[in-house]
Amino acid sequence: MNAPPLLVGLAVLFWGWQADLLAFAAPLAALLEGARLVKARWDFSDADYGRIWTLCVVLFAGVAVYAFTSNDGAGAVGSFFNTNNPAVRNNAMTQGTRAVLVFIRWLPFVFVPMIVAQAYGRRERIDLAVFSGLVRRLRRLRPSAERSPGVNVAMPFFSICLTGAAAANSRGPGFFIGLSVLLCWALWPRRSKRYPVPVWLGLAAVVIAMGFFAARGMLQLHRVVEMLQAEWMAGMFNARGREGSESVTSIGKHGRLNLSGRVVMRVDPGPGVHEPPLLRTSSFDVFRSPVWSANRRTFAEVLGGTEVTTWTLLPGKAPGNELTVHVSLAKSSDALSLPPGTGELRNLPVAEVRTNRFGSVIVVETPGFVSYVARYGPGATLDGPTNESDLVVPPAERMAIGGIAEELNLASFTPAEKLKAVAQFFARHFSYTQNLETDRSAPAGETPLATFLMRQRAGHCEYFATATVLLLRQAGVPARYATGYSVDEKDRGRGKGYVVRERHGHAWCLAYVGDRWVDFDTTPGIWRAGEYQRGSSWEPVRDWLSRMWFEFSRWRTQQSGIRPYLIGMVAVSAAIIIIRLVQKRQWRRAGTTAETPGRATMRLGEDSEFFEIERRLGTLGHVRDPGETHIAWLARLESAELDTRGLCELHALHSRYRFDPAGLDTAERAQLRSRAAAWLSTQSATSKSGTSETTARA
Repeated sequence: MNAPPLLVGLAVLFWGWQADLLAFAAPLAALLEGARLVKARWDFSDADYGRIWTLCVVLFAGVAVYAFTSNDGAGAVGSFFNTNNPAVRNNAMTQGTRAVLVFIRWLPFVFVPMIVAQAYGRRERIDLAVFSGLVRRLRRLRPSAERSPGVNVAMPFFSICLTGAAAANSRGPGFFIGLSVLLCWALWPRRSKRYPVPVWLGLAAVVIAMGFFAARGMLQLHRVVEMLQAEWMAGMFNARGREGSESVTSIGKHGRLNLSGRVVMRVDPGPGVHEPPLLRTSSFDVFRSPVWSANRRTFAEVLGGTEVTTWTLLPGKAPGNELTVHVSLAKSSDALSLPPGTGELRNLPVAEVRTNRFGSVIVVETPGFVSYVARYGPGATLDGPTNESDLVVPPAERMAIGGIAEELNLASFTPAEKLKAVAQFFARHFSYTQNLETDRSAPAGETPLATFLMRQRAGHCEYFATATVLLLRQAGVPARYATGYSVDEKDRGRGKGYVVRERHGHAWCLAYVGDRWVDFDTTPGIWRAGEYQRGSSWEPVRDWLSRMWFEFSRWRTQQSGIRPYLIGMVAVSAAIIIIRLVQKRQWRRAGTTAETPGRATMRLGEDSEFFEIERRLGTLGHVRDPGETHIAWLARLESAELDTRGLCELHALHSRYRFDPAGLDTAERAQLRSRAAAWLSTQSATSKSGTSETTARA
């Protein structure tokens, strides 16, 4: 190996120490350094090296799959691009970074077959064509072109070991000391001989000290940035209320309300469920236009059931219906979307489940992608009893709300009749739209909700839900504002179940009637058809990609039966490559001369007769300069009016013999030998003739 003694072995041990893989690294280091003690070498051909490189590629893919599936890196990437929530994105970046670091930490393992093959092979360098299909293609197009001497993989593997050790993210002094020692040992043979050893060592010590203090400074800066990031994320967390503290509506905004067609979840109804209900995420009781917030939203922990992944939300309830929700959750914590009256959750592998009196359900430490089963039914719900905030109408809205309530004579009705009257009022006099224009006839100081009720009488679900809640409160019926999703669009890609898109996000009213909370939605049903028509022409493409991601997520979390087959395919591929290496004379002990009939055994080309021609011309004063290619050298000889006839053709045969994986067949090899001998004999005769003439003149 083209590396100082013990350097690669020590680098492997250093990697194993830092990556906590010393049990694997120690035998590997002994194997690599033991090659210096073993004289026998194996004569690998370029085809052999190609198979070994293919094995490395298979290992590369396997390590990548392992790193990203075991650390939810793929799910983190999807979460990052599929949400605008800063807390979720921060968590996704953390998970994605962890997956990348695991992948880098295992990189030395990927290239072990190649470094071992070079250590015990006859070649000091491996042809670049082994690693690059582009190089092979260029050589087929220009077979006579000068060939690269190849690459020695020892130092690249050394660099990979240092990178893998750094990915372990050890912050102790051992990493810096070990790294410094290895770098000095690698640079020692290549140091400039112009300077004395003490000077070189002194400069190295200065550089190491500067690097140490710079690393300490970067570590302190990193801690400061982490602290500031945590504070910023905490502020964003409280401002946005990702766990149900508030909902910022679009009430008062003008123009078209644009929502994405991104698929946020998939829903599979259970037996007997023909039409899935609304899936609620949160509910709120305090309105300060345009924000709904939750007052006294303390969460309580839910005790797990008899199974690790089963959580009982309403003890004693026997739900009769169920549906399965497939969704990607934030790793740290996230809110679930559940049907009304959910009493039990199954197949939910999380560390903790919390609920509050507004029916919100928060899960902590999720695996990312989950497929949980929600069992629900009529009767009891997670919502707590009513309080004074469930009857409050904001002062700014009382004039408009009171006028409508008086117009409908709501005070004279029973609670059930009040709901019916409000529903008829919106159905007869209002329409649904997501494109709100500015009403210039509205007097100054009139609230957007009052304009909706008194003038425009058109709006989206947030207007209808807010107005309904306040009208019922004005009539003495406790009510809350709920948010979640409507489940209406069939999943055509799977042929079963439903897809829920971001634009299916919905708001409605919760009304307390008959001693229980019930969903009460007054938004005109036409909004569902309108949302479906808003799909872009690219939506089928995005849906297909989402479908592929869904299947991959199921496989990654072992919810699909194809994972064992994929692992088996990788193992079989690796086994086939290894078998191909050891069968049919693919491995030959150094010194053997066996040849395949009709074709010479592929050699490095050290015995090419063209080297004898080069030496002969050197004795005549035509020495090839260091670093000068043969083609450039021959062109220089020709410009010096030296007879180089036939040398270009000989050089083309020599290049193929030296570098082409196919080599020369028996006839071509004989041609190189005979033509070189003829040229050398001609030069010998010319040299003798010149010597005789010189003697005669003397």
